[in-house]
Amino acid sequence: MIGSPSKQEGWWWRKRFDFRTYLPASYTILLSQYFPDTLGEADSNASQLPSPKHWFRVVCLCCTVAIINSMDRMAMSIAILPMSSQYHWSDTVKGAVSSAFNVGHMISNFMVGGYLASGWISSKTMLSWGVITWSLFTLLTPVAAGLRWLPLLILVRALMGLGEGVAFPTIQAIIKAWVPSHKRSRSLSLVFSGHQIGSIVSLLVSPSIIAATGTTALFYLYGALGFLWLSFWEPMIGNHPPKAVLSDPEDEAPNLSQVFVVKDPNTSPNTSPRGSLGGCMGKGGSTGTASSSASNVSNIKLALPASDIPWQLFLCNKCFWALLWSHSVFGIGYSTFIAWLPTYYSQSFGVDLRQSSWLSILPFLMMAIGTNASGWIADNLINKKIMTPSKARKLLQGIGNLGPAICLMYLAMVPKQSKGSLNEAVVLLTVSLMTLGMQSGGFASTHTDISTRYASALFGITNAGASLGGLVFVYLVGVILDSTKSWSLVFQLVAACNFSSAITFILFATSEPQFE
Repeated sequence: MIGSPSKQEGWWWRKRFDFRTYLPASYTILLSQYFPDTLGEADSNASQLPSPKHWFRVVCLCCTVAIINSMDRMAMSIAILPMSSQYHWSDTVKGAVSSAFNVGHMISNFMVGGYLASGWISSKTMLSWGVITWSLFTLLTPVAAGLRWLPLLILVRALMGLGEGVAFPTIQAIIKAWVPSHKRSRSLSLVFSGHQIGSIVSLLVSPSIIAATGTTALFYLYGALGFLWLSFWEPMIGNHPPKAVLSDPEDEAPNLSQVFVVKDPNTSPNTSPRGSLGGCMGKGGSTGTASSSASNVSNIKLALPASDIPWQLFLCNKCFWALLWSHSVFGIGYSTFIAWLPTYYSQSFGVDLRQSSWLSILPFLMMAIGTNASGWIADNLINKKIMTPSKARKLLQGIGNLGPAICLMYLAMVPKQSKGSLNEAVVLLTVSLMTLGMQSGGFASTHTDISTRYASALFGITNAGASLGGLVFVYLVGVILDSTKSWSLVFQLVAACNFSSAITFILFATSEPQFE
């Protein structure tokens, strides 16, 4: 029928949303000389992407966008000190502005990151739209602040969070589809460490940019970085994972479902790459091999309708709840550090913007190291069969929870009057964030352990919990500071949450398949 897409063409709108079709021809020709195996038709098949090293390029670009993601988020944490003086904001208002980001972040993790990345659009395209959204509203942040209408600024920050929330659930799906299974822990850790690296870069350069040009230029510069990244991501990465990854003997057919989520109408129901789901703790079976799935990739357009996500199975699974709570607690701790660490140094020790930013660098640097180390440790413990995957995850999660809990409990009891106590605070916060990063090899890698098909949906849901925890706690910190002028209660609450997370994860989490 003229004017309507044929079934063989698949979902016509996927081609419209392929940004590569809008890039200048001269640019794509230039890139094709260096990356000839990544360019092609928007709907090209996996067999057209034979290089076994595609996964490394994907990981590097995902790590880069994680850096930009964090820089854009961290900008407000630094700029809020001069902006609060300029606009006369109280700690409660600062908490509201900072926590607004988590509102959008939570919504997109649950409704977009978890639902759409596993339901209606390719993960690569969804990530692109997320970058466009958060970059645009980063650019609009100083405009909204300049209008001096707080609800508008809160809305802009929430919409920025809406875009940023797309990133990690879709990256989870991309890594699962593109990276060989024996390299995924370290790949995920590298990507997660990009978030800490972005915080470090932002803390290093933001004070100088603000001192030289003001806060407006800071948001304009950081917002532009996302669009620059897109000019590399779209032409260099194809929509489908390479055949070499799809045929990894350790990978199963469900890798395809991380990229495509609804069956093509021409595909027989009996050729589903997944087996049936059992009970709450059932594992199910697989009806095909990875190689056969790779050969049939052209017959699969989308492989997982949203109606097929087993919400009831999730809700009655103990491991799911352990993951949700651990991720939520991580969000409480990390969001608090991101939003309030420069303010903590400024209020507790009287240091200026540049000093508070520099003092915040070491904790995030060590967190990046801890995050990467956890991935290598996990891979070695599992690949060398020193520990089972479940024991390795619990070990690293225990370190990631108990380290911050002990340090913060001690920090809550340290007086803040001397320079010596400042040095103590820097050391304790550095150890806290370094060990917090070890959770990358714990709960953060467990989603792909317990389910191949639903990994991004699971991560989107638990990441929404992390956003909700961060939303509540970032705002609560402002209320506590306005009421008590003391950080002790803040640290005690975060420590208590980490103790409970360690207990919950050790008792109820597992790396055994749960939703296959």
